[in-house]
Amino acid sequence: MYVLSLLIVGTELNRANLLFTHRITNPKLRHYRKKELLRNLLSSTSEELIYRGIVQYYLNLLIPFPLPVIILSSAFFTAQHNNKKIALVQMIDVAVFSLLITILFQSTQSIYFVTVVHIARNYFIILQKYIHSDINC
Repeated sequence: MYVLSLLIVGTELNRANLLFTHRITNPKLRHYRKKELLRNLLSSTSEELIYRGIVQYYLNLLIPFPLPVIILSSAFFTAQHNNKKIALVQMIDVAVFSLLITILFQSTQSIYFVTVVHIARNYFIILQKYIHSDINC
């Protein structure tokens, strides 16, 4: 499980690095990128502290079986991301990511590890959005 986890993290960090080093030519996007990356760092960290560090931790204490804990913790995380602006495909993506990150935490019990995975994934999404916006400007 650790090898698979490290492979996922390495791939996401590599993608984020490639996207981060892309030179964004639109000056408005350069300014917003820094703010959004900082917001990502704070929101990803707080989400992991809440959903893995508190919710999943206490569910593990209350429920002796890992499968219901994984499903419930993942469902809470996914429900928190549900709003009318998100398309169905994005909700499925959030649900799958939540399930994977919940399984990672269940198997590693490392809040630091899942936080880094979450931050790397969100960086990739943010930077991909800016590169797409920059190309279309």
